[in-house]
Amino acid sequence: MVDWLKKNISALTGLVFAVCVLYYLHPYYGIRHDSPLYLGQALMAMDPGVFKRDIFFAYGSQADFTVLPSLLAWLCSRWQPAVVFLGLTAFALLTFLGASTLLARRLFGPRLGYWAVLSLLIFPAVYAGLWIMSYAESFLTGRTLAEPLVLLFILAYLNNRFIWAFGLVLLATLIHPLQALGGIMLIWLHLVQQRRAWLHLLWIPLLAVLASYAGVSKLAFLTARYDSQWFEWIQGPNKLTFLSSWSLVDWIFILTDAFLVSQWIKEGQEPLKSLARAALLTTILGFAISYVCYEVWQFVFIGGLQLWRVDWLLHWLAMASIPALLCIQWQKTGPKSVEFLSLLTIVALGTQNRISPDMGKIVFVLIPLYWFWPRIQDKIGSGFVRALLYSMPLALIIAILKFLQQANERYHASWHFGAPLTVHYMLLSNPAIGGLVTCGLVYLFYRWPRWRWVGLVLASAALIFSISIWDRRSEWTLELERTQGDASEFGLKLEPHAQVFWSNELLAPWLVLRRPSYYSGQQTAGILFNRETAREIMKRNADLDALNSDLEYCKSQKKISNEAGDEVCNIHGVAISKLCRVAKSDLDYVVLDFKSDEKHAGEWHLKGRDILGKSINYYIYRCADLIAETGQPKP
Repeated sequence: MVDWLKKNISALTGLVFAVCVLYYLHPYYGIRHDSPLYLGQALMAMDPGVFKRDIFFAYGSQADFTVLPSLLAWLCSRWQPAVVFLGLTAFALLTFLGASTLLARRLFGPRLGYWAVLSLLIFPAVYAGLWIMSYAESFLTGRTLAEPLVLLFILAYLNNRFIWAFGLVLLATLIHPLQALGGIMLIWLHLVQQRRAWLHLLWIPLLAVLASYAGVSKLAFLTARYDSQWFEWIQGPNKLTFLSSWSLVDWIFILTDAFLVSQWIKEGQEPLKSLARAALLTTILGFAISYVCYEVWQFVFIGGLQLWRVDWLLHWLAMASIPALLCIQWQKTGPKSVEFLSLLTIVALGTQNRISPDMGKIVFVLIPLYWFWPRIQDKIGSGFVRALLYSMPLALIIAILKFLQQANERYHASWHFGAPLTVHYMLLSNPAIGGLVTCGLVYLFYRWPRWRWVGLVLASAALIFSISIWDRRSEWTLELERTQGDASEFGLKLEPHAQVFWSNELLAPWLVLRRPSYYSGQQTAGILFNRETAREIMKRNADLDALNSDLEYCKSQKKISNEAGDEVCNIHGVAISKLCRVAKSDLDYVVLDFKSDEKHAGEWHLKGRDILGKSINYYIYRCADLIAETGQPKP
């Protein structure tokens, strides 16, 4: 055993350190972000009689195209949803690390493959626009489980294990077809590079579209279009799906990815070279179809496919490529060359331009400089070269200083899903700082071979620390997730088919009360797919205007008030009763985090604190009581 440890101490330490970085930089904040949507789909599968009235499911949802809700329903029937979601998230992250490691080693070799994995963990995982979507998300979605399967599918294909590849991509498609589609397109374009006959597969969608136009009813969905009203409805809540709404900062990020991956097309070896070309073509094709067929021609089916998601594979390859590209450039020109420093600056500012958008624009200059420098360097004076060599490190230092300033202003006292961010996480999550620390630790590990046992012990201790703080759910989130399927916290019992509006919450009515949600912003995710869902969502959003106005005012008062809780402001009872009347039979209870001048039916005082450090109290109002008091029956 001792001999085995001595022989494999470097590999073992590297594995422990990678898992440590994974869980440290991807903390768990509970059933948040998109996770409540998947919880709702599981609850719908468990109790369709109750949840079929929920607006998210009433006219059909994404759950119709995946087996994940059935799996989650089976698991949640045996364990608490909070345990299921935490366990599957931890498993999915570890699976992503394993799949990324195997594919990175196949593409870059063992040593650079390990650095590629660290790069994937340290650099931003966010792709596409508006800083919303990312791979290796630290909350449970279908994407979280499908992405490792897609990476393993690509690996199996490259290793000519075609049966395994088919099984893996089939499983990924059953879990999240939209995320798997990027991998399918990438491999198809990889095959096209080897044999043009694969282009004949395009006859399948072409003939299907022609059949749809010819009147084949079962294929009518392929050519259905958004009408002007429906298209207007989706533009606000689904801004992410419109490439034209992405900012310059988003396109700088994508340009940086494309630049990094394109380097392998010029100088890479197979299979990396052809895979890089396929990743670029996949992204271009996905973006082009999405823009033309969705934004211009307004086809519903293309809008639902969300082909811009294919960018996740381009971004994965770009982030994994960073160590190898820097290493190759170092070996070719040395660290004090214009080429190396410009590449380093492109990586640092292009992948972190959201922190310093103005500095991110430098990549528009640096990318042409990097490409054309070998041709023009003999024509450039030594003074200008020295200016370049000094200015780029200076830009990196300024970028780090700007990050530290913004971190102090925005994050030191900020909360993420109700949980405060720690100083060490705030600093080490920056790629420049985290990357430097990682390089320093690895250098020390190899600098003193006799002390590698100490390195293994320290890496193991760091892993234990990372795992111990991985679950960073706030007291507020923990209490919500522990209080499942019971309204007794409010001191009342809800009717079996009661529908609830809970201000700014979707998890709470679904998990805590096990009742349909009248409206939540997260439920607008379904309006891309069904016009009736969009119509009803927009109606309910308009009906909430008066109440939302009161809530926004009270929240602003709470921010500037020194009072500890919700006593600073009351919601007008007429706003609640008006909502109850216009909602008709679709709304039975309203839950707010402020009192009203109307009598509430119950209240719940949570143990946790909100982002302002103030107490959290919820008050539930029964629509039947409010309407009876006003003497106005429901219309």
